[in-house]
Amino acid sequence: MRTALKTCKSYTGEGYVGEFTAEVTVQDAPRVGDDALSFRTASPMGDGRVMHREYVVVITGNAVAKFSKLEAGRAAEFPRTLIERQVDRLTAAQRA
Repeated sequence: MRTALKTCKSYTGEGYVGEFTAEVTVQDAPRVGDDALSFRTASPMGDGRVMHREYVVVITGNAVAKFSKLEAGRAAEFPRTLIERQVDRLTAAQRA
């Protein structure tokens, strides 16, 4: 996924409101788990607003966790402290 994000700047698809194009922006990932990456997508909506999505993908041990946030009209950010707590719980559960 990290390799794909180096070259993926946008994609097109079809959703509830029809065809759309989303711009992809790689973000700084939280320093959690064994590896993590973060990226955002932004796609125009028919009413003039922009649909913002944030994705954080974390690998810890043999588990992969995906966190996402969706906002219409403003940029979204998933709470980093919540990600840290969840990854700590995943890591601890694998040791039990």
